[in-house]
Amino acid sequence: MTRTYATLGSDGILTTTQRPVVTILTKLSTQTIQITQTTIAHGLGVAPSVVIISPRGVSFIYESQVADATNVYMTAAGITTADIYVAP
Repeated sequence: MTRTYATLGSDGILTTTQRPVVTILTKLSTQTIQITQTTIAHGLGVAPSVVIISPRGVSFIYESQVADATNVYMTAAGITTADIYVAP
């Protein structure tokens, strides 16, 4: 499966050319991401092909393990909250 990633521009805005082409995104509830791996259930039933992370703070957040059919796995440089969107 091909994974699609989006990166915010320097102004913090996701431009049209940076957006993955997806018809349905599921927003997970706002999550607190820890400095150790945080496991977040996504409920898709399949591994997501798209994972978008929208931090609500200034901490660096990354996908620390490839998502599977049940969960996405995130880690942050410092404890912070984020909105996470996934699509099959």
